[in-house]
Amino acid sequence: MSRDNYPFLYRQALELYLKTVIVWGQPLQYLRGRPPKQGEQTFKGHNLAKLLPGVKEIFGLIDCSSIWSAPTFQSFADIGRVVQAVNELPHDAFRYPIDRAGSRELLPCGLCFSVLVFAEKLDGLLDLLDAAATRTWDTLQRETIPPS
Repeated sequence: MSRDNYPFLYRQALELYLKTVIVWGQPLQYLRGRPPKQGEQTFKGHNLAKLLPGVKEIFGLIDCSSIWSAPTFQSFADIGRVVQAVNELPHDAFRYPIDRAGSRELLPCGLCFSVLVFAEKLDGLLDLLDAAATRTWDTLQRETIPPS
């Protein structure tokens, strides 16, 4: 696989982790008497920023004390900053150099960044979101399945 695909795949993974936290967290919200605010429309697009409020709500329902990874990710605000930065580029920008009609470039002219630094930041964030998704699932299982 070419390194050219890495940013695109990282963005896809980020989107899926954010959606996973929300999907696994929605039943937990119901159990706790807080109906989720996200509708189906939340999951139809690729706007990462729209997913942040839902994920933040779930983070408020689970024990996050052991998932933070200092110094990069010490609070939800740190997650939000990285997600917003990734979200500022069109979701297909790393996949296609121009739009499908061939009429305009998707990446801003002159955009230059280190794939290694990008990968390092996203690796940390994806690890954190993986831990949050697992914690959400485990919390849901503990609260819905009676102990034997």
